[in-house]
Amino acid sequence: MTNAAIYLAKAEQCLAGAALAVAHGQYNNAANRAYYAAFQAAIAALHTAGVAPSTPRYWAHDFVLREYCARLARPWGGYPPRSAPVFKALQDERLKADYEVELLSRESGERALALAQEFVAAVRQRLGQEGACPPTAPVPTTRSSP
Repeated sequence: MTNAAIYLAKAEQCLAGAALAVAHGQYNNAANRAYYAAFQAAIAALHTAGVAPSTPRYWAHDFVLREYCARLARPWGGYPPRSAPVFKALQDERLKADYEVELLSRESGERALALAQEFVAAVRQRLGQEGACPPTAPVPTTRSSP
């Protein structure tokens, strides 16, 4: 599995977590997971485009947002220009969910999930079969005998 495929699999797992959080009324957690779905998908896109972080294997949040928006979310960059403000909105909502003294509303959680689904779908479509992989299934656990 390529690095891009691994990051895209992580994005899919975060999307699944965001959907579960919305279903269970955990809207702050939904916003967090929705942002991380977009974050992991953006890393997959950047990696495929040959962009690497200055510190190997450390994808800083500001770096990923800046580089994705400047290099890829452009008419010539291969990703919808609308994905740049979507990514920023998801980051802002995640920061509010994680650090502000408030609980997000159902509408906020659902909106974050929808935006993340849109973002990840755009990356998945652009990467095609090269970087895409289905969401992973849970690994069955086996009990060891005492």
